[in-house]
Amino acid sequence: MPKSGGKRKKTRTHVSNSKDIEEYNEAPKSFIIKRGKIGLFLRELVSNLRELMYPFTAANLKESKRNSIKDFLGVAGQLGITHMMIMTQTEMGNYLRFIKNPKGPTITMKIEEYSLSKDVVAFQQETKRNSKIFSSTL
Repeated sequence: MPKSGGKRKKTRTHVSNSKDIEEYNEAPKSFIIKRGKIGLFLRELVSNLRELMYPFTAANLKESKRNSIKDFLGVAGQLGITHMMIMTQTEMGNYLRFIKNPKGPTITMKIEEYSLSKDVVAFQQETKRNSKIFSSTL
């Protein structure tokens, strides 16, 4: 603790910053959920999306087979959730659905390609190793 004239100088205040709280309350919040049986890689993609959108999404959202989209929409109003992202997997491919809560439009997109965060990290580490090899030979 900093001292000023032999006395301790208080550096922490207990006055909350109302501007930050107001910005947090007004920011759009989301649920990212999966529906049906999905594969291991798509499950990893759901967790990566939750990490990516962390401050404004439920990171440890518990889902069960019994939950329907109506259940999530019912809870969304109480929690201030404005958007939902729903991942599904069919024989034809993987799909991502965006829902605007409460009565907004719904957009469905087919996922053609994606990269997981662990793949990106592994690629970055691989390029660092390769750059050291090339720099030492020059």
